[in-house]
Parts: sequence; C-alpha cells; structure tokens
Amino acid sequence: MPFEDAERLKVRYGNVLSRNVDDVAPVLLDDRHYSAKFISQILEYRAREVLEFARDSLDDARLLNALPGGVVLTGGGSQLEGFGQLAEEILGTRAGFAVPRRIKGDVKPVLKPQYSTAVGLLYFAAKNDDLRPKSKGAGAFDFGSIVAAVKGWFRALPG
Repeated sequence: MPFEDAERLKVRYGNVLSRNVDDVAPVLLDDRHYSAKFISQILEYRAREVLEFARDSLDDARLLNALPGGVVLTGGGSQLEGFGQLAEEILGTRAGFAVPRRIKGDVKPVLKPQYSTAVGLLYFAAKNDDLRPKSKGAGAFDFGSIVAAVKGWFRALPG
C-alpha cells in the first residue's frame, strides 16, 4: 500500500486499542475495503512499542515513579483513538495532551500536536540564538533547565 494511503487510513480510522474494534468492521478507501481490526492491531503494536520504550527509558533513569503529575503526550500519533488510555496502562500514570504555544503570527496551522517537535525545536533555536562557537553536548544546560524549558513550550490540554 502506498504511504499516502496508509497515512489516510491511520488518520481517518486509527485506533490503538484493537480490543475496542469490531472484528468484521470494514473501512473504505478508494473503492477498497480494509479490515479496521487489522489496521488497529498494527497501530496498537507500534504504539505499545513506543510507549514500552518510553517506560523502560524512564525506569532506567529512575524517573518512572517520579511523575506525580503524569505524562504529557504530543505529536500526531498521540491523537489516535485510545492512545491516552494505552499510555496510562503502560506507563502506570495519568496522561494528558499538549499542543505548541508561545508562537506568534499566523500560527493556527501549526497549533496541532503533530507539529509540536518542529515548533519546539524552532522555539529553542530562536531563544538560544548565539553565534559564538558551540561545543558538543548539553553545555551550560542541565536536565532541570531543559525540562523547565520544554514545559514552557506546551500548554497542557484536558486529557
């Protein structure tokens, strides 16, 4: 299947909780029927893979139990049906959603979760525009200052 068709199916019918999808429900794309359950199973597998990696990384860093406010999900994949519930199940904490903020001008087209990373990187670059030579690594930024900066980039939305 061409990438563009797969993306349209994902966006239009994507659900990462295959247990909630009817076993025989079809979805139609360009005069072809596809199994909604099969699409959901593929999406669930990939979502689980990402969330389990995040869980294991947080656990390795001894941060998994240090998330009293939960986690903030962003990015296009977070908008798939059931993603928040699956994240809560795998991470064992509350999950909310966020969109970019602190941007000016005609921003409505990019105030969507799928643009969060790009907007955040642009914002970070703009705020830290220093033409002096840079050394490799984090430099003067410590983990706490990076976390504080990232928190400021996003406005949490009700989960």
